[in-house]
Amino acid sequence: MGFVPPPLLLRFVQGMPEISAIQTLKLRARGLYEIATGRGQYSAQERNIGLLYLDIIAASVLSAAASFNGAFALRLGASNFLIGVMNSLPALVTMLGMVPASGLLESRTRRWALMLRSLLVTRILFLPFCLIPWLVPAPWRALAFVLLVSVRFVTVLPFAAGFDSVLAEVVTPNLRAQVFSWRNILATGTIVVFLALARPWLQLAPFPANYALVYALGGLAGMVSYHFVAQLSVPEFQPALPAGRTGWAASINMAREALRTEREYRRFAVNSLLGSVGAYLASPLYVILYVKGLGASDGWIATSTLLANLAAMVGFYLFRRLLPRVGESLCVKVLWPIIGLLPLAVGLLHSLDAILAVIFLHSLLAPGLNLSHYNILLEVCPRERRALYISTFSALANALAFALPLAAVALADVVGVRQVLISAGVLWVSSGLLFTVNPVRVPDTSRQGPAPQR
Repeated sequence: MGFVPPPLLLRFVQGMPEISAIQTLKLRARGLYEIATGRGQYSAQERNIGLLYLDIIAASVLSAAASFNGAFALRLGASNFLIGVMNSLPALVTMLGMVPASGLLESRTRRWALMLRSLLVTRILFLPFCLIPWLVPAPWRALAFVLLVSVRFVTVLPFAAGFDSVLAEVVTPNLRAQVFSWRNILATGTIVVFLALARPWLQLAPFPANYALVYALGGLAGMVSYHFVAQLSVPEFQPALPAGRTGWAASINMAREALRTEREYRRFAVNSLLGSVGAYLASPLYVILYVKGLGASDGWIATSTLLANLAAMVGFYLFRRLLPRVGESLCVKVLWPIIGLLPLAVGLLHSLDAILAVIFLHSLLAPGLNLSHYNILLEVCPRERRALYISTFSALANALAFALPLAAVALADVVGVRQVLISAGVLWVSSGLLFTVNPVRVPDTSRQGPAPQR
């Protein structure tokens, strides 16, 4: 009797040691093709996993195209102020809008339908990017582009506020590390390939046709991603809030309630937010040191970005196998202080080659921390209130992401970039020990079978 392919769930998540890697790859590709075309016999969970993989491949093309927003805005004539606004708005909008958006979702019976409308509008708004150079008069092109980018941050809020809750529902706890690892591997691989193809095109083709094609492809890929997301089988929730409790004041009260009533959630939030201060302080200073302090070329910047993405792909692949063996709790305790060594090492080193090695090691280990941290976040949130609890944490984190980089740049102007980086590294490493001295006590979901929902 010949080889009988196992279900998609096994093909994609658990692997098939009894057949070759090439056979495994072919079976995975066939499984995705069958799900994309509505064929094959798959369970709801298997189909959802396949759709999540297809979604992230297409969505990553859009993300890669959007990575050129700053350069495109400058080519359209954007001022430094407009660039600053465009870069600061995601954190500001998330900080102010995520909790009210989660309150809106929790007051609805048909949350998924509302989230899909939010995603559809956001994806449609990406399509006009490629037409701005021809439809808008020259003096207003940069402003129109930044406004359109900004509006998309607002329209996506209901989807963003609830999608983590959806992921927690459609992927059982014991499979989350595996599935989320593969999503990140596929996303990183797609972005690397797209950027590798886009950069020579952007250099050789005339402006604005070069950017127009990149944005057109990104917009079309975004609609393909929406098509796959819309096919997910998502259970509906009973409204957790009365319809009237969706204003800003009510949202503040709900956020306070979340922090007050769930002890493990509160521990997680305190540990994570304090542990991230060093990371946010360091975030705007790396490129300043690379370019102004060490004279890094555009080629070196591109190399470091590519190296970081490739290391992340390897890291996600390794940790999808390692995490079920060691568990989320141990990974967070060990990796958080180690990851925090990045700004400390960069601040102390004077060789760009040595910094590349540090970036590689950081990017190799970071997936283990990211996967563990995300799984713990899902576990400390009550099932029916996940949208609110995750949004509350996201709002607090984005408040830090908005304020601390600005403070770091101002501080660096006074005491120096290296000094702030070193201080941020020391702070990152020391605060990373909080998960050891103040542990969050939730099950290691990657090491168990399907867990009862809270």
